[in-house]
Amino acid sequence: MIKVKLTTKVDSDVLVVGLGSTSKKLQIESGAAQVDATSLLATLTAMGATGNADEVIKLPGKNTKLIVFTGLGKIESNYDPEVLRRAAGAAARELFGNKSAAFALPHKSVTEIAQLPKVHLLAPIALRNF
Repeated sequence: MIKVKLTTKVDSDVLVVGLGSTSKKLQIESGAAQVDATSLLATLTAMGATGNADEVIKLPGKNTKLIVFTGLGKIESNYDPEVLRRAAGAAARELFGNKSAAFALPHKSVTEIAQLPKVHLLAPIALRNF
């Protein structure tokens, strides 16, 4: 049975955060989760990250084993729920074999965040079909 819960605390070995860009400058979108943005952005820039949709980059974390950056495209003040769903789905497909992951994506409403549990439930099905 898959459990889905919304929480403000990161209690997983894997943290998924958003990565977007504005004026060709990368920005980490991590909702309430605290990440060391300065050093992570330097690493991501050196790796050639773009923050484009469907881009997924994994790095070792300080407080978690793994930080997964999923592309959001252009930085927005309010993200369309479809953008968040697609970003979460791209990250979920890369997390096969992990027992759990904490998704800390930007959101300002229940409608935006409500898309994420659907991805979590469908990701294992999508992975079996490849």
